[in-house]
Amino acid sequence: MELIIDLACETRRYEYFRSDDPVEAARFVVPNAVERLWDRIRHAHGFGRFAVLAANQLVRWESRYGWTRRGWGTVAQQEASLASVLARKLEAPDMWVAAADHYVGALDQAGGISNAISGRETWPSGTVCCWTGYLTTTPLTGLTRWPSTPPSAGRS
Repeated sequence: MELIIDLACETRRYEYFRSDDPVEAARFVVPNAVERLWDRIRHAHGFGRFAVLAANQLVRWESRYGWTRRGWGTVAQQEASLASVLARKLEAPDMWVAAADHYVGALDQAGGISNAISGRETWPSGTVCCWTGYLTTTPLTGLTRWPSTPPSAGRS
């Protein structure tokens, strides 16, 4: 499933298929696929492993403007941010804290924090602004790591 989601993300930038909008043509709703994947991971491996993988995948896959090229059609109407999908999975404050910690670690691995400070970004444009919005509106206690300089809101 991860490879299919990776491919759906790549089709925005590269012409792999003879289609004006391959994600729409395939009727592949990325947030629905990600939600099913995350449900399976959490069920099979527990919350700890889920939190690590979901944070890394959020940084890798999130898209501010969706995954279809044109932003219209039946697939585009069903799209939602992956941050909102992840937020629905976090049922307790401890889960929010763990997810936030792993998210910061995933940004660090992607070079996001250091690049954000210097004004360069290496993650998908919607990741930081959408997920950070959830974090700033959710009461968190016990967050063990948070960048001293918050990342920018993403590319326009």
